[in-house]
Amino acid sequence: MPRKRRVAGCSMAALATDALPARTVARRARAVQQRTTAVARSAAHRPAEPVAIDPDKPAAADEVFLGRGETILLVDDEASVREMAVMVLRRLNFQPLTAVDGAEGLVRAAQHQADLRVVITDLHMPHMDGLVFVRALRRNLPVIPVVVASGRMEESVAREFSLLGVSQVVDKPFTEAQLARALQRALAG
Repeated sequence: MPRKRRVAGCSMAALATDALPARTVARRARAVQQRTTAVARSAAHRPAEPVAIDPDKPAAADEVFLGRGETILLVDDEASVREMAVMVLRRLNFQPLTAVDGAEGLVRAAQHQADLRVVITDLHMPHMDGLVFVRALRRNLPVIPVVVASGRMEESVAREFSLLGVSQVVDKPFTEAQLARALQRALAG
């Protein structure tokens, strides 16, 4: 069975239909990838100005929370998710660190615990999942805000995260605005 290629967060199957020849699909995939790269490059050169936002007031549709250079640890086993999240976090004026699983996340958290302000973790990862990671993280950093990103979460797991002090959960796939709101709430307390 051929392996599915992923381009800019979507599978080649999503770009193709049975009626399109392979060259057309490949051309469309390159175009999507070029547009994504161009958007990321232009966003990286835009200066990010922090804005004061009242955490109790709902943000307007076009208002996005920007950080003040806080260090954020992102723990996710999917390289494409990490890459896109790093671009978004930088655009939101954060300093992202990454880890590929919970074990590496614990090492990175220990190395940067003086600067670390928020941890974002995937729930479903090999080696050490998000729940085991947060349990272990709480031993060394008991009050650090944690945002859990997951496509699906059982009620019992959600309860356990709540008992561990996790109040922010974003559903995958999440938008930049959803991530910004979760980080705003996490940093507010």
